[in-house]
Amino acid sequence: MKGQAKKLKRLARQLELLKNFEGDFYQEKKVGNEWLIKMWNGGTQKWQVAVFSDVAYKKYKAFGNAKKEEEELDEKFKEKVFDETFERPTLESIAQKYGK
Repeated sequence: MKGQAKKLKRLARQLELLKNFEGDFYQEKKVGNEWLIKMWNGGTQKWQVAVFSDVAYKKYKAFGNAKKEEEELDEKFKEKVFDETFERPTLESIAQKYGK
């Protein structure tokens, strides 16, 4: 019974938090000293609202920016390394190159 009551309380809180947002898309709002972030939860296939403090929000945004920068660096690396003229060496090509 206790578990069911907690679950209902959590769901009621999520529904109350979701009332602060309109539309089906990612959104961020600052309310007082907290940030409310509406995001899609792929596991439950539902919209959810996460509550962040100012410090946690800054870390959340910094992580997203770092990940974005990493992806951009990966793309630049791939452009330099994976040239169209690159051919994977075979045993025959290596033997021919080194005369064995």
